[in-house]
Amino acid sequence: MTEVPFTILLPLDEIVDALRPDVVSAVLAAKPKKIQRKPLTEAVLDASRQVASAFTRYEASLGTRDEARALKRLLVAASGTRAAIKNLAKPL
Repeated sequence: MTEVPFTILLPLDEIVDALRPDVVSAVLAAKPKKIQRKPLTEAVLDASRQVASAFTRYEASLGTRDEARALKRLLVAASGTRAAIKNLAKPL
């Protein structure tokens, strides 16, 4: 097998001009969409329901093998509620 060196000339300007509309439309389509958030009252009510549910489960599981899991669930619900309230743009 013999190696033969050769040169390829690519018209980069033409390639860029041909691809530009596709690239621009792909970039515009890839912009992140605005996050839809729940209204504050709905979010606080949901968080309160989660904490109440977790507390009820914890009370029911006192003295059982499920107590540790129920306590973890209660702590997660409470910390999630606290984090949500701390991150409010306009605190209560």
